Amino acid sequence: MDKISKDDLTRLHERFDDFHKSQMAMAVDIAIIKTKVEAVPKPQLRPCQFLNDHIKEHKRAKTLWQTPLVSTIFDFGRLAIVAVITWFIAKKIE
Repeated sequence: MDKISKDDLTRLHERFDDFHKSQMAMAVDIAIIKTKVEAVPKPQLRPCQFLNDHIKEHKRAKTLWQTPLVSTIFDFGRLAIVAVITWFIAKKIE
């Protein structure tokens, strides 16, 4: 193996110093970006009371027609099952 000279070690230390300087510069850049991002106000999920009221009214109106519709469909389903069972019983009796 080749022996390591003092110049090789000096060059290696210079590279480590350059690497450390670039890491520190990157850390400073990240801190600046983080500060800028934290300074930006966060958007509200619902920007105004009018929109919030509108969404609540929409949900309420949807509930007003959706609940009877679903219950009617289940009622028809139960009636259809009862009708099929009755038809099978009537066929068996004949």
